[in-house]
Amino acid sequence: MLKRATWIILVAALLVLSTPRTGTAGIGEWIWEMSGPSMLGATSGCSVSLKKTLHRCSVFGVPVPLRSPLAPPADTPQAAIETAPAGLGNVWLELGGGTYVSLWKNSGEGDNEHDFRVGHTYMLTFDPMIGFKTKLGEHGIGFTFDYILGNESYVDSLGMEHDFDNFGNWGFKLRPVVLRWNRMIWEWNLRLYPNGFDVIAGSDPAVVMKGNDFEVVNAIAVTLPF
Repeated sequence: MLKRATWIILVAALLVLSTPRTGTAGIGEWIWEMSGPSMLGATSGCSVSLKKTLHRCSVFGVPVPLRSPLAPPADTPQAAIETAPAGLGNVWLELGGGTYVSLWKNSGEGDNEHDFRVGHTYMLTFDPMIGFKTKLGEHGIGFTFDYILGNESYVDSLGMEHDFDNFGNWGFKLRPVVLRWNRMIWEWNLRLYPNGFDVIAGSDPAVVMKGNDFEVVNAIAVTLPF
């Protein structure tokens, strides 16, 4: 148990890094609204232009020093103002994924409140998206493919102990807007699941499972330019 707790602490320490961008340092993505636990995550990936050049690559939010000839240096005025490198063009492909861990925030209210624990649930994601620019800024649309894992067993309403059943889920992912505010870059991400999430009745601690109802999950990702 001590070894497992140590791993949880190490994973949580890594989660202060997020969102792939050359010339930025990741702070994190927070999924705060879902039928399951609230989650904090770190992502890795690259953006690929239509000319097949790579931009703003990162591993767990740490920028990789990989820059195409079209991408401006990180210290140019353009890179300091734009949320997307000029070399990407107006339409590009994003290939990324994330590692998330559950937080202490419960879901539901009153008798329907569910008690989730820190580090009890993990989620791995693969999020291929199409990024594009409009007069309103930068946006994205694509898919999210998720795999949810449990860290410990749980007790049901009858006092029986069970192991967490890992499961997969998928949905559509939208990025309505990317904003630069207060020296940071903020992304609003929406995940739309045809079959969202639910909680196993009477589970202690609360355990998430795949549900039957459509669900929209909100998240905010933040990066800090340098």
